[in-house]
Amino acid sequence: MFLRVRFGSSSANSAVKIFKSINTEIAEETLRDLRAECNAKLDIIMPKLKTHKGAAKRFKKTATGKVKRSHAFLRHILTSKDKKRKRGLRSSVLVSDADTPKVKRMIPY
Repeated sequence: MFLRVRFGSSSANSAVKIFKSINTEIAEETLRDLRAECNAKLDIIMPKLKTHKGAAKRFKKTATGKVKRSHAFLRHILTSKDKKRKRGLRSSVLVSDADTPKVKRMIPY
């Protein structure tokens, strides 16, 4: 477990220390010791999650947290496809249940 701790109130004057700890109890003890030493407010900064930009262009999250995608087969060679088929491919659908966790990891926000 990694802990990033910011010292100081303003971001301009704050210093960041990174602590590596296997046990959360040891990490909590370290934080308690640091609080006692510096008598300052300490913020634990969680690491930022990066969005997969390719996935962000292809998928959108709905208000309920499901993931929406568009159909394939609608880019070229459209003359050989039926009107009904092309009309059906226009609408968006939800990502399958098996793929949803993987896609949600790629677009966390």
